[in-house]
Amino acid sequence: MPFKGGPSAKSRLQGHSGTGKIGPALRHELALGFLRDTVTAAAAAASVRRIIIVSSDPAAVMNGPKILMLADPGQGLNAAVDAGFAFARSLTSGIPVAAITADLPSLAAADLEYALEYAKHHPLTIVQDRAGTGTTMISARPGVRVHPLFGHRSRDAHLAACHILSPIPHRSTLRADVDTLDDLAAAVRIGVGDNTRAALIASGLLSPHPTLDADRPLSRSSENPIVQRKSSCPVF
Repeated sequence: MPFKGGPSAKSRLQGHSGTGKIGPALRHELALGFLRDTVTAAAAAASVRRIIIVSSDPAAVMNGPKILMLADPGQGLNAAVDAGFAFARSLTSGIPVAAITADLPSLAAADLEYALEYAKHHPLTIVQDRAGTGTTMISARPGVRVHPLFGHRSRDAHLAACHILSPIPHRSTLRADVDTLDDLAAAVRIGVGDNTRAALIASGLLSPHPTLDADRPLSRSSENPIVQRKSSCPVF
């Protein structure tokens, strides 16, 4: 799981939201909240043996029985994912690997489990984001070479590199990454994890009482309820 961190984290969230400004410090706090909630959900997935956070941001350090930290090689997102894959395979040979983005604050463990179960049956898979242009997860079976291609229109790039598109429903929390204010508003409507919620409340972007949020939108279309997250995928 790569995490950029620092003052440039989540740069597309910059701007104004309601009565507040999303500056570098707040973007960093939100990015950390997204990361921690994503890791918490992934750690709750029974089929996840190990979580490797690839980052050089000291604030990204997390502890847990499944969590390992790896320094970011500093050569961009795809190099960070490559480093994570290589490290994982050096620790245990013959295992499948997957990379998910660190900006899934609504992630439900069951949705991740569904995608990982599907991935067991295919050499390379991809989960697209809700916009249908980006990528939130790629996977590779044991021994299969994988070249991450995150970035602009990464969905098409991964498909061209022989990844199979996982049949993940549009409403799946695994597809709800957060890059923009509208994405953040959508995540809040789904229900975000405790860390993201705490960061939003501390910033004043979200009231502890959802019914009071109608006049404080995260974006022009936000409704801001905090709801319990549920898996959107059927059981195999």
